[in-house]
Amino acid sequence: MSKRPPTKLEQAIGKDDPFELAAFHHEMRKIEASWREVVAPNQPTVAVTREQLRRTAATHAKARKEWIKNPRFYRREIFLAGFIRANPDVEESKLRAVAYDGFADFDAKMSSDSTEQDIKLVMQRLDDYRKEAVRKWVIEPFCKLLEKTGIVPSPRKLPFTKMMTAAFDEIGVDVKYRPSPGSINVIRHHLRYPTKPPKLKKKPQWPKRTKRR
Repeated sequence: MSKRPPTKLEQAIGKDDPFELAAFHHEMRKIEASWREVVAPNQPTVAVTREQLRRTAATHAKARKEWIKNPRFYRREIFLAGFIRANPDVEESKLRAVAYDGFADFDAKMSSDSTEQDIKLVMQRLDDYRKEAVRKWVIEPFCKLLEKTGIVPSPRKLPFTKMMTAAFDEIGVDVKYRPSPGSINVIRHHLRYPTKPPKLKKKPQWPKRTKRR
């Protein structure tokens, strides 16, 4: 049985060991699944998503206000009912302990507006989520995968931009979503050195022309 030729990505990362490649491709499938979820055909527009989240926040706020109107005794009974459904064989002594130990946190969460605040934060960042999707779900996980598997890019033998291009092709990232090679290198630099700004190549300064007399 003839051995299959290496893929473009396998050539780019310089690996040919079957066991190492199996683990590598397993992680790549996770990255691909995440990206496909981001660009799913039925993914609503930002405007539609923002309106749906606004309605969700309003619904949650109404439910929270209605929850607080219930007497504390019955709020605790509702909490216990949920605990009993999840633990039908619970002993009475343990049930009483749960009533005091777990109810306070449960009631505070139900009464808090933290969920609405979280939804508002997501609404504010919706545009950023779309802009940063490739970085968050493809480029950064791929960089971490290279580090995890001990693959060290080098400018001549194993160029990082070549690896990234092959990864984009294998995952199915449309060209219009791909950052420029320079931007990709900056992202990789920030991951490796979070507090160290990247060195930017300076354009050559040509001498100023002087007027002839």
